[in-house]
Amino acid sequence: MEKYSYSWNQVAIAHWHRYPNPFNDNIVSEDTIERYIDKDGKLVTKRLLGKKGSVPKWASKLFGSGLCFVVEESIVDPVNKIFITRAKNVELQSIVSIVEEVTYRQSMDNKVLTIAERKASVEPKIPVTFVSVQSIVEKYFQEGWNKASRGFEAILRSKYPS
Repeated sequence: MEKYSYSWNQVAIAHWHRYPNPFNDNIVSEDTIERYIDKDGKLVTKRLLGKKGSVPKWASKLFGSGLCFVVEESIVDPVNKIFITRAKNVELQSIVSIVEEVTYRQSMDNKVLTIAERKASVEPKIPVTFVSVQSIVEKYFQEGWNKASRGFEAILRSKYPS
């Protein structure tokens, strides 16, 4: 769990301005595929993120190290102050499915504190490599989460200086 000393509104707005930032220079494109307000008044968005050079060295020898894509789907509920993002790999679906979900909620105790809960699931499609693929991807995700969190903090500080 991560805590941001910013209001939920500030965090929700900053999410759309996460890239570029000095900690995530591997994101090279962001394209909005779909955006609408559903019948309950929630903003629903689907984006395609292009990433380059973000695969481990061993994986680039197997799969290449060019551009890869991630589909990010999000739901913003401004009434309940909940913002959920879900990102899923596009490439290598026949080998592994990787899903990362982040839920941002306004703190119940402090209106200028936003709580972010991250979780990821790794579903290898090749049972023989389950243990090795899962542990390698989980380690890689943890490193990525640390960079993403520092990058997001940098964006928040630049948008909302104290």
